[in-house]
Amino acid sequence: MKFVVSSTELLSHLQAISRVINSKNSLQILDNFLLSLEGNTLTMTASDIETTLITSMEVQDVVGSGKVAVANKLLLDTSATSGTGRKCPSVKCFCACFVEWYIKNIFLYG
Repeated sequence: MKFVVSSTELLSHLQAISRVINSKNSLQILDNFLLSLEGNTLTMTASDIETTLITSMEVQDVVGSGKVAVANKLLLDTSATSGTGRKCPSVKCFCACFVEWYIKNIFLYG
């Protein structure tokens, strides 16, 4: 699963659904965003069990598909750098850098 998206557009979608995430969740999985990639559509989901917010956006240069749960703070706090800690040369590389690194090193569902 690899794709390219504007980090500012991605963050606006993530911030819109992040308001449903509580700081004291009884289940750790609820501290994550669920990212689902099918075709050129990236769907992002956040939930507190009672309320679920879902948003989607078109992405570019898609390779593969799948689902991954990513810690909300990790995605929101790394808007300008990739998972490797290097500065992204443009806003369009954030997700390609970060998600590819994250999937290879942490979780892969799908």
